[in-house]
Amino acid sequence: MSAIIRYGLSSVVHVFAIMIVAFMSGRYVMNTFRISIPGLLIAGGLIVLFIGFRMLFPEQTDDDSDIAESKTRGMQHKTTNIAFVPLVMLSTARTGYLSP
Repeated sequence: MSAIIRYGLSSVVHVFAIMIVAFMSGRYVMNTFRISIPGLLIAGGLIVLFIGFRMLFPEQTDDDSDIAESKTRGMQHKTTNIAFVPLVMLSTARTGYLSP
């Protein structure tokens, strides 16, 4: 089985699991913590805004170049599984699918 098919199947399984868990437990969690849908949308927008600003204006220190070089050297030798990336999973299983 090729790597592309394995990554595709792994992504499908992860998205399906996220959607089933959200479908089964979403209403109970929202009611338990008394979270409204508009409040959830505002909180999600603030999180995306915060992540976007951190991507636009990253904090850099003097040690960042040394750390980046060591990580680059370490990543050359191992393969990473790109099938499950948290931000990709959230965009794949969107809130329209996850809403109660």
